[in-house]
Amino acid sequence: MSVAEELRKTIDELSEEQQQELLETARQLLREDLESEEDNPELKANPELDQELVRRYRHLRENPDQVVSARQSNDQVRARYGWS
Repeated sequence: MSVAEELRKTIDELSEEQQQELLETARQLLREDLESEEDNPELKANPELDQELVRRYRHLRENPDQVVSARQSNDQVRARYGWS
């Protein structure tokens, strides 16, 4: 039985009052989580980062010979530091 199925079964076994309390608690936690994300400056749009990403994208688009795959990059780092 999956975790979701077990959770659903457990919730179904709760009384109507307990289910309502659980629902209200979940809503409150989600609301608090969303509010904390809105207040977090690290999660807000960063125009400087956006410009840098666009600049890099355009550069690599114009110079496809400089594009390195994740595997190639990983291999280069491993070789540089002697990691096998």
